[in-house]
Amino acid sequence: MVEKVLICSASETLRESAKEILGNKHNLILCEDINQCPEIITNGNVKTLLLDIENQEDVLEWIPNLIISKLIIIANHKSTQMAEKAVKLGASGYLVTPFKKEALLSCLK
Repeated sequence: MVEKVLICSASETLRESAKEILGNKHNLILCEDINQCPEIITNGNVKTLLLDIENQEDVLEWIPNLIISKLIIIANHKSTQMAEKAVKLGASGYLVTPFKKEALLSCLK
């Protein structure tokens, strides 16, 4: 069974880059509105979330409540402190943009 991965970012470029890297290895769901993530996860049986936090600290509040196997935070260099805080709250890890193909694939193992 192919694992469902939700890629959530306001950046179309980031969503499409991640989609290109992950290709047919996963069942991908793309989302641009960060506030839709909890509902998509609940209704879509999503196992992994790639979440671009976009300097939105309020996102950290709902991280501990996510029922998900793996949460990878995507952050720019300005929001790495938030990403580190997210890891303390239960995220599996984080990537800093721009990230390399190998880094993304490694996070999903």
